Amino acid sequence: MNIKKILLIATFILMLSGCKISNASTNTNISTTTTVNSTTSGVNTTTAKTTTDTSITTTQDAKEVKIESFNKDIKTTEVINPGMGFYRTRYVTLKRECEEQNYDFEDNGFYHVRIDLSDFSKKTNNDSDYDITNSALNELDHYFFFAIGHKCSLILRFAYDGFKGKADMEPSVEMIKNHIAKLSTKINKYQDLIIAIECGFIGPWGEMHTSALGTQDTYNELFTSWLTNVKQIPILSRKPRFVYQYYGYTLDNIDKFDVDNSRLGVFNDGYYGDSLDTGTYVNLSARDEETKFIGKLNNLTGGELIGEPTNNFSYDDIIKEMNLINLTYLNYEWKYDIIQSWKNKTYLNQSFYTYMINHMGFKLYVDDFKCLLDSNNKLSIDINLKNMGFSHITRKLYLELMIDDNGDKTYVKKSITDTNLDINLEEVITSDTDIYLSITDEIGRSYELMNGTYSNETNYLGKVKISN
Repeated sequence: MNIKKILLIATFILMLSGCKISNASTNTNISTTTTVNSTTSGVNTTTAKTTTDTSITTTQDAKEVKIESFNKDIKTTEVINPGMGFYRTRYVTLKRECEEQNYDFEDNGFYHVRIDLSDFSKKTNNDSDYDITNSALNELDHYFFFAIGHKCSLILRFAYDGFKGKADMEPSVEMIKNHIAKLSTKINKYQDLIIAIECGFIGPWGEMHTSALGTQDTYNELFTSWLTNVKQIPILSRKPRFVYQYYGYTLDNIDKFDVDNSRLGVFNDGYYGDSLDTGTYVNLSARDEETKFIGKLNNLTGGELIGEPTNNFSYDDIIKEMNLINLTYLNYEWKYDIIQSWKNKTYLNQSFYTYMINHMGFKLYVDDFKCLLDSNNKLSIDINLKNMGFSHITRKLYLELMIDDNGDKTYVKKSITDTNLDINLEEVITSDTDIYLSITDEIGRSYELMNGTYSNETNYLGKVKISN
């Protein structure tokens, strides 16, 4: 079936949370749902009807009808949805006087963007600390503009050492806060492009360690500055203790942590380097409490894989932990030997690498799909979705349900609540009818279900048979 853009008329938003179900946990996590008006997505059509009344009024003689081609089996091939899974690394250098650069992006690319601000620090320019210039802001805008044109997903981190591993290259804390304020003007403009911001700035590679400025007081000021200047994007800290100490908790009482709508989370750049993830956790006894705390933040989590997990943990152990912390992204480059090891390891009828791709972030699938038809050929469709990913749903999503009755297309507008992931459609049909579901977000990135058939950015669910 050919696909082209039409006005979106089925609308579903779950923002910064949702429901998740995984093989490792049956806990369900729920948050607020909001509805919106419209965007673009969709299917090729010359004749289309829309419906907003989705109440079920089918007569009592309605009977369940056969659905051909509906596949409830969970996919064991890679489902690479945007902004989750394994990222690729990109470097951008901003200077006081920037010359416009050409940037190459793959469509739907997922990038960890490391932005060098060394030209603005006296420690590296040997002159003075400088605020971010308009020239640099224009170049950042230029970069984001091209990335959003390719429907990319970005994670941002800033540093002052040119990402060369040098310590103590930062300007003053006040200047860093000025930089955050200026950079945020462009970040907010492209907030749907950016999956998360790693707090950064401090230490080699901006990894928040090995720096004279690397104190809790500094991190508190930077967290506040980010949260004040950036509207809705998650802000991630290198270690969980930096976050709970920011909120006034200690290891002794983090089990009582209770903060509404925290946008702070964690990026762990030391996954499985040792039993403490190379300093991420305070000690072995604290690891359990601190991972529970990360889960309570109700935010996405990511970072870098630097060691083979099985040196200290079983695969089942790490799956349980990744589900708890809402793991969304990891690095692909650098430790490719571990990636290769995962590709060679079989786990639940697929490679462990594929399993990770299919569970990092949120992954929706059709758990139930029923169709009733009455004597007047009124078709009632009920579809129930579930999330089998490690993470809550962490961005705005739009669902569009479509039936194709011999070329006569009907689209449903349906608002989904946080406690009800059902989608319903009623329509009179005249022949065997195909059912499609598309899932998109604010910038038109498309999402594949964990079952069904995905083609041309649309999920084909099956055919309703009314003929004998």
